[in-house]
Amino acid sequence: MKETTKKKRVYLNETPLWNQIKESDADIKVLLSDRNPGKSYAVKSLCMEDAMADAPFVYLRRNDVEVKTGLASGYLSDYWSKNKKKFRGYDGITDVRGEIYLGHMEDGRRTMAPDKLIGYACYLFGEQHYKSQAKFAESGVKNVIFEEFTTSDLYLRDEPARLESFWSTVKRDNRVTVWCLGNGMSRVCPYFSEWGLRNVPRQTPGTIERYVHTVHTGEDNIEMNIDVCIIPDLEGMGFGWFSKKKVKNTIWVTDSFPHLSRPLETYTRMFTCYVVAGDMYRFRLLFLYDTDTKASFWYVEPMTKPIKPNSRIIASSFDAIVSNPYATVGFKPLVQAERTAFELLRMGHWVCSDNLTGDDFRTTMVNFSRL
Repeated sequence: MKETTKKKRVYLNETPLWNQIKESDADIKVLLSDRNPGKSYAVKSLCMEDAMADAPFVYLRRNDVEVKTGLASGYLSDYWSKNKKKFRGYDGITDVRGEIYLGHMEDGRRTMAPDKLIGYACYLFGEQHYKSQAKFAESGVKNVIFEEFTTSDLYLRDEPARLESFWSTVKRDNRVTVWCLGNGMSRVCPYFSEWGLRNVPRQTPGTIERYVHTVHTGEDNIEMNIDVCIIPDLEGMGFGWFSKKKVKNTIWVTDSFPHLSRPLETYTRMFTCYVVAGDMYRFRLLFLYDTDTKASFWYVEPMTKPIKPNSRIIASSFDAIVSNPYATVGFKPLVQAERTAFELLRMGHWVCSDNLTGDDFRTTMVNFSRL
């Protein structure tokens, strides 16, 4: 019997796709994939090479608890363990008060003494705090690594604007690339709508698409070039470097959600409203009554047609409710019946047309909870 040769596992930095995204002139480079194709390691390697050439990087997370002392150096530990022979004269990586160093161990000390500055650990929630700091530009920061760009948890209020502001603070008159790294999660991401990344949920894995977004500042407007790279399942070297089985699929992860147990027309429709989350995600919600079980619940489906004027709309921003007296920002009831129905929705009494819609709507509800 002929033995089948198992293909050597390939990582992102060994593929033509990495060379393409690495060499592009984009200001923002968004890398999205399933877990473990090596995108974080590839970006760390590039940033460490630049740091050794005296161009440090910024390790960026959303909240301060994610960049406490020890976490930034821990993030780089896999790179250090594979490449420590390159760094003669240094014993490891340490971070002290938001600064990341190559360091050495002194006799009798349990902590590492910092030597060469290679980066900074920052959190996006504190971007206002960094605005007055010139150290990033003065030290020649060249890259920002923003991990967990997509999340199933809460995004910060006005998060895309915060990242734009942080990018502007770090770069000043220099050229700085922000690497936004995300795993396949919900497609409801504020960056997709705020930056006009309209095709991302449908983009083919193994491709890079360019978007141009205008950043409005107090003095002038800056054009920000954004490259979105969808990383496929990596399979082998050469022509077959990614799995063709998944090339037409997206990376978005969905859970299983409850659906209607019988045709929609067999339920009594009591109430209809529309949820508008930015320009990309719109849902029609039907409040139904089941005459068999005597239960009331919501049915959620995507809304692909224009919404009629003066429809009951629940929106995520003011611009979606202008001139409509029956629209509100957030789930604010106009009558008592709505209060009861919205409470059932918040308690999870809803089913959906399909699992992808259910996943998008669940994430939308999490973000609406902050309004």
